[in-house]
Amino acid sequence: MVYDSAMKQSYSVAQLRSVLLYLSIGLLTLCALLGILAVLSQEVDWRILFTTFCAAIASLIAMSNISRLTDNRIVIKILSIMSIILNVQWFTGMFVIQWNLYRFLSFCRPSVSTGSRYNRHYSDYSSYDYEGHVQTQICSDFLSITTNLTLTALIIALLITLSVKTLSYANKNSFIIGMKMMTVTCASLLSMACLSMVWFNVRDTSSTLRFLIVFGILTVFGLIVTPILVHLDKVQRYLQPTQPSTSVVQNEQQLRHEIERQVRAQIAAEQQAAKAEEQAQVPPTASNEDSAMHDVQPD
Repeated sequence: MVYDSAMKQSYSVAQLRSVLLYLSIGLLTLCALLGILAVLSQEVDWRILFTTFCAAIASLIAMSNISRLTDNRIVIKILSIMSIILNVQWFTGMFVIQWNLYRFLSFCRPSVSTGSRYNRHYSDYSSYDYEGHVQTQICSDFLSITTNLTLTALIIALLITLSVKTLSYANKNSFIIGMKMMTVTCASLLSMACLSMVWFNVRDTSSTLRFLIVFGILTVFGLIVTPILVHLDKVQRYLQPTQPSTSVVQNEQQLRHEIERQVRAQIAAEQQAAKAEEQAQVPPTASNEDSAMHDVQPD
């Protein structure tokens, strides 16, 4: 029963992964066509193009994390679930901001012109103007926080996705392990730098830009080189003949000696049993018969 449920879960995850893969390809194709059309005719709404591109990125992130849900390591599963939740969060925030859906909130609705309603008393006019200013400030703060949370969710989702994908490679040798650690470390530092720019408004653009470029190059280098090294290691292990280890050879020799000792003991026992049986079946000789007849005297 457990095996059947695991097989069904793996099959469902594989089907969902295939759907997301085709969806990502379709969205990227549509995004490319819209981009070409926008460049040539300039009649395409850039919001549609940007939303399509973000949907393709979200689909790729979801596909990568869903394929890790069948992993036996619990840490990989937890990180994949976290990345899926953050993926939904950043795409929802982007969609709300991009299409101005926050305008439907009560504190973000456009206010009515003050001159049309308050044109008699200055006190009423100033009171309404103050309320409108406070409402505008609340909406601006809400939009700023929503934007920061959206960017934070996107950065962390990308970091978790890349880290999980890198750590899921098998540990074949020390060099691959070092490449994996270097990639995850550089990606983490790059994400921390981006988060500091989002929340703390880092203004030192020269040093920050150099920091981002250096760790960005190292991250991309690790993401490209690590799977290549893993694939080459698999090919090399497949082509090389397998040589048993020393412990395996020693165990085989001990087992062979033990089998030989048991076989020899069994053969010796069989030979002794056969010899005893032959001695028991030997007929009496003539001298024995004469001695037996002399011993018997008639009455």
